[in-house]
Amino acid sequence: MRLNLTMLVVMAGFVFTGSLTGTSWGGDLYTVRVSDGVLRKLDTETLTFTDIGPIGVAYSFGGMCWDASAEKMYLVQGRGGFGFYEVDLETAETTLIGTHGLEDLFSLAFDPVTGLVYGGQSTPTGFHWIDVSTGTAHLIGDPGINLDSLTYDPVSGQVVGAYAGPGDLYAMDLNTGEASLKSGGFPFRFCRGKRSWGMRLSLRGL
Repeated sequence: MRLNLTMLVVMAGFVFTGSLTGTSWGGDLYTVRVSDGVLRKLDTETLTFTDIGPIGVAYSFGGMCWDASAEKMYLVQGRGGFGFYEVDLETAETTLIGTHGLEDLFSLAFDPVTGLVYGGQSTPTGFHWIDVSTGTAHLIGDPGINLDSLTYDPVSGQVVGAYAGPGDLYAMDLNTGEASLKSGGFPFRFCRGKRSWGMRLSLRGL
């Protein structure tokens, strides 16, 4: 079964970090269970969850991204706070890198081409790049939409954002922050608030 991976990843809050070499994939998914702040790992072959442990910080509508080059998972708290953290995927321990100071910074995406981590702000609207050594957010521009989720699309080479309410996908201009509509009305509306995922994947099978 062939899936539109960009739609699946960004609208479900996934963070895609593998290499696109085929139409099947395997790896691990990471999510923070909002009810108790526990980091969980989903084995995508057996579809079984493993609880790793509590992240130890407040978390609500937050997001994660996986930097495959540095092999680090980064996390923002969403409405839980203003911290920018590194997450230990073996213990769930979070290490504070710094604070970004932004309301409703819901999502992160790592672009392997630019080597930068980008942040999507829902309200007020904003598209930022994040200094991973300090956690400081630098405004690129106002996309004019609520950026509820972000991911890097390895097929198009674009950072893609989702506006969860109407279910729209946008390609982000990394220089201006302008959002260009790619697809409208995708059916997974509002699901961004249900789960926040960080994914380490490899696609294989061609």
